[in-house]
Amino acid sequence: MCGRFSIASHPEKVAQRFEVELPPQGIPVRYNAAPSQRLPVIYPEHSRRKLDFFHWGLIPSWAKSSQVGYKMINARGETVASKPSFRRPFQNRRCLVIADSFYEWKKTPQGKLPTRFLLQNEEPFAFAGIWEKWLSPEKENIYSFAIITTDANSVVSPVHHRMPVILKPNEEKTWLNLDSSEETLQSLIRPYPSEKMTSYPVSPRLNSGRIDDPSLIEKILSPELQDDFFN
Repeated sequence: MCGRFSIASHPEKVAQRFEVELPPQGIPVRYNAAPSQRLPVIYPEHSRRKLDFFHWGLIPSWAKSSQVGYKMINARGETVASKPSFRRPFQNRRCLVIADSFYEWKKTPQGKLPTRFLLQNEEPFAFAGIWEKWLSPEKENIYSFAIITTDANSVVSPVHHRMPVILKPNEEKTWLNLDSSEETLQSLIRPYPSEKMTSYPVSPRLNSGRIDDPSLIEKILSPELQDDFFN
């Protein structure tokens, strides 16, 4: 699964990379993006890409409560096209979830310790996402999203057996294209090439969703922790 990620890249770099206009408030830096937060996604609107902020945790249009979103931060690629909660968004409401790394945790004698996974070039990238609109009891439209996951590649698998689907730049247009066939979309749901990724251990302070500062993406230099992660 994917339960935390970061968006530490400069907003102008993100705008250039994804060919979108920045919203008036820009893109707040997130070193510890967590479920329920409003985070930047890109979706097609009138043949153009639009960047907006949706809640992480998909709320189906038929849900009775927004609380269901806490259980739907991820959608398994193997069942996203058939599961009732995800089927329609997968068909009609796909998005790019902006990130520059994600985190997974490994159980160790010192407790659960996080690893940061990113591209070797450290560039921002997009998770394959789906989104939905839900009308609250107060008649407010709530927009939310989930991240598609797949089997882990060889970089991620020593820590976790699943990873988010990272789209290559030339695949993003296909993902957003509402005319793309299900067969074509399914072909994009696969592990990202291992040789283009890297990872390193980071501070256990990441475990708290209330902490969000630059130290969270710094590599831990403690030999003891490194040995525990990689041996």
